[in-house]
Amino acid sequence: MNSCIICKILNNEIPSHKVYEDQHNIAFLDIFPYSQGHTLIVPKRHCANFSDLTDDEASRLIITGKKILNAIHDTDILSQGANLLLNENEVAGQEIMHAHLHIIPRNPGDSIKLGASSRLNQNQQQDLKKVCDKIISTIR
Repeated sequence: MNSCIICKILNNEIPSHKVYEDQHNIAFLDIFPYSQGHTLIVPKRHCANFSDLTDDEASRLIITGKKILNAIHDTDILSQGANLLLNENEVAGQEIMHAHLHIIPRNPGDSIKLGASSRLNQNQQQDLKKVCDKIISTIR
């Protein structure tokens, strides 16, 4: 995919601060980080969304994310916790249409605000059984 910025990084057309690479994934520091150590884990095969990955690719992405998170915790980068974040499509905040996992180190008082601050109201919560049934009926 010629216009994909992540594919350009994978093809060494754009420089990056690579922290890890194997035959399936690459991990590099986000150039607009939420915190020190904010890393992107990226499958080498271009897929727009996480749901487009094969089960094996999805598993490898998560396992690589765990490896990088453990490495971050083992450094002197201050990290008392982390957010592992996958965005699916623009409506959910995906800015680059190449599946990727964010590892965002967190600390008390870091003022990072992720995601929507509103939750379903009481009436919407009553629909949870219907939503549950719909999801169960389509699991493959």
